[in-house]
Amino acid sequence: MVPFDKQVVTVIRQQQVGTDLTYEPPLRVGFGISDKTVDKANALMGRTILVPGAHRTRRIITPTTTCAGTSCPAKSG
Repeated sequence: MVPFDKQVVTVIRQQQVGTDLTYEPPLRVGFGISDKTVDKANALMGRTILVPGAHRTRRIITPTTTCAGTSCPAKSG
């Protein structure tokens, strides 16, 4: 973690956030925090827009796809 006095604020304007049509079609994803908008981004933040008439692809999210490293809760048996 970066010490508080060494942290840098980055303002990201909506015009800087493009729309990615290939990440998870037919959704429109706008990544606000990524390597394209913030130097050495350690996180990812985006907004997802479901256009009228589009259907999301069903998917299963498991702890292995959402957790990384030691921050995952203990897995039971």
